[in-house]
Amino acid sequence: MKRMKAFLLIGIVALAGCAGTGSKRQSTPANSVNVLVAPFEYRGPAEHSWLAAGVSDAVVSGFSRVRAVNVFSDSDRAQAMKEMAFGMTGAVRERDIVTVGGILGARVIFAGSVQVNGSNVRIVARIIDAESARVERAITLDGRRESLFELQDRVVIGLLDATNQVPSFAQVSPLVRAEETKAVVIRPTTKPDAYAWYAKGLRVHFTRPAEAVGYYTKACAIDADFFQAYTKMGQAYTETNAFADALRCHERARGILEGGALRESVDYAESLSGTGSVYWGMGESDAARLHHEKALALLAKIGRRDSGMYADILGRVGAAYIQKNELAEGIRTSERALDMLQAAGLGNSSSAINTLINIGAAYVKKGDKAAAMKRFTRSEEIRERIGFVNTRSHAIAMSNIGSVHFLMGDRDKALASFLRAEEIWEKTGLTNTYDHAMTLSNIGAVYLAKGDRKTGTAYLQRAAVINAKTGRGDLNRAIDAKLKSMNLRRVR
Repeated sequence: MKRMKAFLLIGIVALAGCAGTGSKRQSTPANSVNVLVAPFEYRGPAEHSWLAAGVSDAVVSGFSRVRAVNVFSDSDRAQAMKEMAFGMTGAVRERDIVTVGGILGARVIFAGSVQVNGSNVRIVARIIDAESARVERAITLDGRRESLFELQDRVVIGLLDATNQVPSFAQVSPLVRAEETKAVVIRPTTKPDAYAWYAKGLRVHFTRPAEAVGYYTKACAIDADFFQAYTKMGQAYTETNAFADALRCHERARGILEGGALRESVDYAESLSGTGSVYWGMGESDAARLHHEKALALLAKIGRRDSGMYADILGRVGAAYIQKNELAEGIRTSERALDMLQAAGLGNSSSAINTLINIGAAYVKKGDKAAAMKRFTRSEEIRERIGFVNTRSHAIAMSNIGSVHFLMGDRDKALASFLRAEEIWEKTGLTNTYDHAMTLSNIGAVYLAKGDRKTGTAYLQRAAVINAKTGRGDLNRAIDAKLKSMNLRRVR
């Protein structure tokens, strides 16, 4: 059994990169507000449907630069809508958006529509109180397609002004300081054709990242200084395991920001942390931690130490320590990140779920099975409450729970948890990843422990084939060592 214990692998989650999500039951501190930007509905000819994605992105980008705001990430919003079967595209009813906001823990919801008629564009934006589901303010703006950037600026500024006037949001007064107004309308490009390709990439970023890369590439070919397109392209490349290309994109984005005197910005911090996520995917946890720590230092410098983004990235630093088996520091840093999420009203969030998983993984490594199971169970309770099931972190959590069951001597429960994790991997479509291979290897380990050499070996072979495609050698070395101990060899 000692040899089998050493072979089982524990998953660490590289956090999702969200600005923060919370629970409706939690109170947000008096100096901040959690904002959900719903995807704007599009009405008009299909060839201009990208305009709605562009408007939504402009509002998200603008409000993410406001100190008093935690903007929910696009990935969390998309996941919530997917889990609730509202779909990723097309019209979404306003009451559905309010439901999503309740799940995520929004205080304020921005929703609206973009209507195109010839060259004319009308944008209607509504400010919704997520607790009462009441529309507090609405603005209507008209413009021309050829003046899209000016129209987007008017939408963002209009929402800022209108939100400051809502009495029920008076705990943040004013929500936006006068000196921040200029920052919220930073334009990533001045070329409409480049922006059109970028917005088309946004529409498929989370569902078809390889296709999104193609759109972002066209945007950058038109405007070589389009920093947001390079950042998004880096994220999409990371999703497809094209790590060298991802690093190149983030480096280019930072170079553009430096040239534009935007080194001290949320956008720069996002690119630094994105680079850290690339190195994490490559299995280089030291380099990942270095870039995440640089992002934290920058956020602290520009007054964003209390933001959801800061807490999320701090959780990634904790994950890197745990991955390197620096367990005491990993637990300390991760617990601090969890406390910050709670203080920001974001304790029931995807970031909190993933941080709990990582703390549990650290306790598994320390041999404290009870402490590990406590964290895993807590993460699953939050997940069930907000509905974030069938996700990458869910699969890792179930695999880790299986490992704890195995270490406690219950092979049947361990196998059930591992097989549940495998089922989730199939549903997510993330079946050619290191983490999926890890789950398969753990299933193989249990079958071997139960005396089923044929099935166990087959799972190890599957894991090795998948992992070979990721470029990470640690798992396959462990598999080879295990097979060698049984006088077997991996089929190459």
